[in-house]
Amino acid sequence: MLVDAAGWPRQGAGNDDGPFIFKVLRNPVGRFLLKDLDGSAMTRAGLRNAFEPTPEMVDDAMLARYVEMARAPGHRPIIMGLMSGFDPADAASEEKLRRITVPTLVMHGDTDKLIPVGDAGRFGAAIPGATVIIYPKVGHVPMEQIADKSAADLDTWLKAKVWPPAKP
Repeated sequence: MLVDAAGWPRQGAGNDDGPFIFKVLRNPVGRFLLKDLDGSAMTRAGLRNAFEPTPEMVDDAMLARYVEMARAPGHRPIIMGLMSGFDPADAASEEKLRRITVPTLVMHGDTDKLIPVGDAGRFGAAIPGATVIIYPKVGHVPMEQIADKSAADLDTWLKAKVWPPAKP
């Protein structure tokens, strides 16, 4: 299952693409300076951006939950490592994705500002038999923004593709 998944290389894109915090985290000095800072303000801004077009969903309780998750042991080094650079050898390619033989569900919000919605179609076209669901007026986190709808879609898909009912 891919939810607003990254991985396709950006055509002609450089390290100047994406949210400001990603630019800072790509820079070794930026990573060093941010590694021990309280990220609450940046987390709030990032969440509001991820929940576009409904940034009002980001309340103090959600912010506290995300900030607490970010403090989990090992979380910061993992994030810092992920943001240190993208190796083109790790990028998605039709050749790699055609080898996937398991049922695959691709879910994506059409207002995602972090990952272009077109990438969902690229994943769906490259993975044999993939199911693609695009959610209108949903940002980068459909599993929270439309939790009931995305969970119901996953349940329906699992029952149809992974655990089909026994045939009489």
